[in-house]
Amino acid sequence: MENIPCQLLILSILKLSKDYQQIRPKYNKYPQKNDLKQALLTEQGYICCYCLRRIEIGSIRIEHWLPTSKFNVFETNYNNLL
Repeated sequence: MENIPCQLLILSILKLSKDYQQIRPKYNKYPQKNDLKQALLTEQGYICCYCLRRIEIGSIRIEHWLPTSKFNVFETNYNNLL
């Protein structure tokens, strides 16, 4: 398989249909945000991805690996959350 540069891969992913962009959930209005936080905490062993300290659900903020300012289509994609 041919290696595809990361930028080309991201650009190809961003060419999603307008229908998907209209139906995808918006993170700020996502009703299961606490469930999402709990799943991330469990998966990451209650450790902050930046400072590696122990964290609890009341003191965390979900971060996005690909910034939502440029890649808002991945705003609620679980694989884009830290």
